[in-house]
Amino acid sequence: MSTVTLDEAKQRLGELVQSLPTEREIVITLNDSPVARLTLATSQVKQIPPRFVVASAAELEEKLAEGVRQLDDGAGLSGEMAVQELRERARARRPA
Repeated sequence: MSTVTLDEAKQRLGELVQSLPTEREIVITLNDSPVARLTLATSQVKQIPPRFVVASAAELEEKLAEGVRQLDDGAGLSGEMAVQELRERARARRPA
């Protein structure tokens, strides 16, 4: 859980919202007292794709090679499921 002032939240709202998948909750304060809480909507929590962090290009290459090996071994989504997932993500990103 992170804490930010109301002024800071106004200036950095987009950044704070994007950090929610890892932060889970951000408390907004005014005069050192909590006044609001920023959290992900429940439906959004389930849609967060797994992420990882790498320290170098070599580590990224290793992670990608590991993913390819897993797919070669039959792990992961089928082609149809992957296409369906991509279509759903694209629909969700379109403005209403």
